[in-house]
Amino acid sequence: MQILRVDEFSDFLEKTLNLKADCYLASLFKQFGRFFNIAKRMIELLIELDKHFEQENRSRTLINNAIALLNQFFIEHVSFVQWSYCEQFIVQGNERITQIRANIHPIFHQFDQTKIKKSLCEVLLNLQEKNTQLLQQMTLLSNEVNLHQIILKQKEEQYKKFNDNIEYIKQYKQTEDSEFKKYFALFIKLQPLQQSKILYELYKTILLCLINCSNLLCLLEVPIENSKMVKQIGKKNLKGNTHEVQLLMKYSQILVNKEQIWNTLNKQHYEDLAETIKLLEKQIFYKQPNDPFVIQCNLGELRSILSKKENLMYQLSNQFKKPEVLQEWNTMQPLGLITLQQLQEIAGQFFGHLSTFVRVTQVYQNTKQEISKFFDQNFGQIVQLECNEFDYLII
Repeated sequence: MQILRVDEFSDFLEKTLNLKADCYLASLFKQFGRFFNIAKRMIELLIELDKHFEQENRSRTLINNAIALLNQFFIEHVSFVQWSYCEQFIVQGNERITQIRANIHPIFHQFDQTKIKKSLCEVLLNLQEKNTQLLQQMTLLSNEVNLHQIILKQKEEQYKKFNDNIEYIKQYKQTEDSEFKKYFALFIKLQPLQQSKILYELYKTILLCLINCSNLLCLLEVPIENSKMVKQIGKKNLKGNTHEVQLLMKYSQILVNKEQIWNTLNKQHYEDLAETIKLLEKQIFYKQPNDPFVIQCNLGELRSILSKKENLMYQLSNQFKKPEVLQEWNTMQPLGLITLQQLQEIAGQFFGHLSTFVRVTQVYQNTKQEISKFFDQNFGQIVQLECNEFDYLII
């Protein structure tokens, strides 16, 4: 079994996909190799040519420009060759070759062919030859890329399928948000509750509340982002009648505060909240974020989540009141737990600040399952993704 940390996975995936696909891409790599050999030889010839100019002049500037353009091919080269790289290489490469030729051509006119040394003449002839070969090789390379388009696109799709999720997980894993760290530390301290028969139901309800809050905030993400603009734009610039503007002002203030969303919104607010969301969509500032992890607000789902939230809060409140729960909780306080009353008081902050953690955990666990299935079916390998932060919560 291959166990991989999140930080290790992208490199492992690249190497594995390279091993699988590259045997079918040998002729393409051969054409790439020829192209880079020509480019390398041109740089050597240009450096040699530069030595024949004793002081700075236009020719030396043109030589340096051509060298810089050729070096760019090497700087941008990658070990993981996929369709988008090849496509960009051909398009930008042709433009770059046009610029290289435009820089090299005037240099030949600086010399009187009858008076120059034999060594310099050979440099110029070789450079002229390689200049022509570079353009010809780009054409051959372009043809070869098109021949392997299916394999290159498949390789890219397989990489992108997992890498977007991995980058999303890594980005959140590295967060420096002090509030999140505080409430995550509390979440870790709650883990021993699972071992207590009396407190297990309380722990399970807390997890369900956490998941419900995450689902609610995820569903409201677009309205939340657009609500931030309501205060900035001011009442006078909002579209709608007096009642509609009042709704926008009231609910936008709630939506921009995670604690208020959890503590305030219940199923009796659904009608006004749904109307506010529709009103937000009519405003001139309304934007849909360009993010694959952001979902549209489904009003039917919103009603269901608000109803479920109310039931969960009722359950949680009842469990907090049970004498045996309070007694058992107090016996576990030496483990670093806060008091039950303190937990009740910070419930909104706790669920709000950990909501994104729940969503990332869901992405992580789904990705973990897909990776295991993908490597088993395609390579006969047992591969397991590991990230301690997101293995606490089983969703």
